[in-house]
Amino acid sequence: MSNPAVDAKRAQLDSQDGTMTMGSGVKARLLPIATGLYDEIALRIPQPEVPQYMNEEKGRMEENPNDPAYLRALQERAQAIAANLIDAMLLFGVELTEPIPNTGWEKKLEFVGVKIGSDPVERELAYKKYIAVTRSDLERIGRLTRMTEEDVQRMAASFPGKAERA
Repeated sequence: MSNPAVDAKRAQLDSQDGTMTMGSGVKARLLPIATGLYDEIALRIPQPEVPQYMNEEKGRMEENPNDPAYLRALQERAQAIAANLIDAMLLFGVELTEPIPNTGWEKKLEFVGVKIGSDPVERELAYKKYIAVTRSDLERIGRLTRMTEEDVQRMAASFPGKAERA
């Protein structure tokens, strides 16, 4: 649990040079993200089709939006959108002020089953997502990158469950 007084002082100090100190101690600049990027992400994940059933009384096919498989598909789509929005927010809205360190964090992530890959963008995302940014940081970043409170809350709930650092 973070201390509000410490958070307020950190925010005051950070605002002097335009950076934010994450709960992990990593410093970054926050950048606004174009709304079009968020829209594009949502559009690229297709809406599932509403299943139909034969209504014998009416003699016609009707939609069944309460079908359990359809409801699961809607939930899976929402989770996929949230995960992609987090990735976009981290990649485009968080600019690290120092190079990513070579401290063995990649090996530790791979040890616990997180595959990183050799692509520099994948490496940057993995560092920000699993090392640099905590859940409380994610909420602050979302507010500062102009996401709605609902977007931020939905994404924070799906963020990897790593322990907050005091």
